[in-house]
Amino acid sequence: ISETLRTLRGRLSRRDQLQAILQRCQGENTIVIAQSLVELKNFIHGRNADFVRKLACGPVFDPLISQMVKVLLNAACMDGEDVDSIHLLAFESFGVLGAADPDRLEPPSSQKSKILLRNFEDREENIAFAMTLLQDILVDAFKSTTDTRFQTSVAFAIQEILKFCGR
Repeated sequence: ISETLRTLRGRLSRRDQLQAILQRCQGENTIVIAQSLVELKNFIHGRNADFVRKLACGPVFDPLISQMVKVLLNAACMDGEDVDSIHLLAFESFGVLGAADPDRLEPPSSQKSKILLRNFEDREENIAFAMTLLQDILVDAFKSTTDTRFQTSVAFAIQEILKFCGR
């Protein structure tokens, strides 16, 4: 199976390989994230170092460098049990990548902000806001940690919001 995977990965362009690794680094399972960060570190430090250097050259970096910085920052900020190895891998990858001038990174994609027009007086607007809060923040917060006390607190907040929404 390993040999088949290596053959299939060899058919991908280096850009596609890097995108696949970065995608896996954004998972929810800490074991998958840790393994993907090992792959990322090996990718940017190994025989693909020149490719990565080319992506990080010029007046504006390639969008993959911006995505890599975002992924590494997210990994370095993870919270919970057994994330020390993830932090270390993220810091090591930053070390291999080198200093990335923030002015040359692609600006982060703007997320839609939720604006309440009726200041919590319209029930439908309140429910839409609550659902956005659930989908964009609380569910991801719940999945991102293995700390059961934190998960209990987030689960309580989710239950209360769902109760408010009548669900």
